[in-house]
Amino acid sequence: MCVEQTVPSTMLIRYEGKEYSVPLKCIGKTVSVYPQNDTLYIYMNEELVAVHDIRSRKINYDPEHYRSGLQQQLHSKELHVDTIVKRNLELFSQNEEDDADKLNK
Repeated sequence: MCVEQTVPSTMLIRYEGKEYSVPLKCIGKTVSVYPQNDTLYIYMNEELVAVHDIRSRKINYDPEHYRSGLQQQLHSKELHVDTIVKRNLELFSQNEEDDADKLNK
């Protein structure tokens, strides 16, 4: 089953209550989301733009998608974007783990 949606400025599409990143070039465009087994295939027109494992985490960013989006927001390639990306993605993961711990108590 294919689901079409327009990509918001967050670069995140929704699938079964979870969010998955797509490249910056997809913002404002319609993408088609094809789930197959445990994998999401995301196409813009006929171009495969992202592949994600289907996960239980609420937000699933590909590090390169996150990096390009952050870099555009910061308007500079001179900043240490890679360091910021790594730190923020680790925080996303930690928050997910904290939420899971709370639910299991």
